[in-house]
Amino acid sequence: MAMPEEAEEVERSLSGALAWPLSGWQLSTVFKANDGVPFSALFGAQGPDPRGTLSSDDYAYPSAVPGCNPIDLNFRNDPNGPLYISPKTSCFTVPQAPNQAFWTANCDPAPPTFGGPLPAGDLRCFNLGGNPARNILVGPGISELDFSVFKNMHIPLRERSILQFRAEFFNILNHTNFLAPGFLNTFGQNNSVYDFDGSALPTALNQTATTSRQIQLGMKLTW
Repeated sequence: MAMPEEAEEVERSLSGALAWPLSGWQLSTVFKANDGVPFSALFGAQGPDPRGTLSSDDYAYPSAVPGCNPIDLNFRNDPNGPLYISPKTSCFTVPQAPNQAFWTANCDPAPPTFGGPLPAGDLRCFNLGGNPARNILVGPGISELDFSVFKNMHIPLRERSILQFRAEFFNILNHTNFLAPGFLNTFGQNNSVYDFDGSALPTALNQTATTSRQIQLGMKLTW
């Protein structure tokens, strides 16, 4: 980008019909990129205290399957909508009791709102915490390109009077940047991969972290 003194030298070197359209231009770009925000995949809940925790924040961690990557790297091309975690949730399970004796001694045989007792031999333990650490997943990254163009025009008010036309383009490529899944999603649940009864939930991306393409035009007078 030419500095003001350099721009004046360029303008003085132009004359005639080429002076106005070719002189006084300034261009600027800003590119921003960063990794996504860490988040936790949760074992969710609906209804009043369905897991019997005596807490209004009735969420817990599911158990993670070792060596399984739950992130769908092709989520943008999913024909059913952007699902960041595989809708099969095959990388997570409802916490399981290690054996029947542990389940009998510690687990709720008929979790609230489940609709009845668990089937015989079902070792799902809805009141048992899962094994993953907090914020083991990272949301989609963010990238954005902003662009601006200025046109400086000398006007005969004072010696250095300049009228500047400004056109600024934010997210000029109109790239969609998603927030981590679970923010006010369809089910009203925070990053849940399982419902209160252990049924899998799609973890959709339904809010964006940046705006769509925005264009701003303006004029600036200096004298």
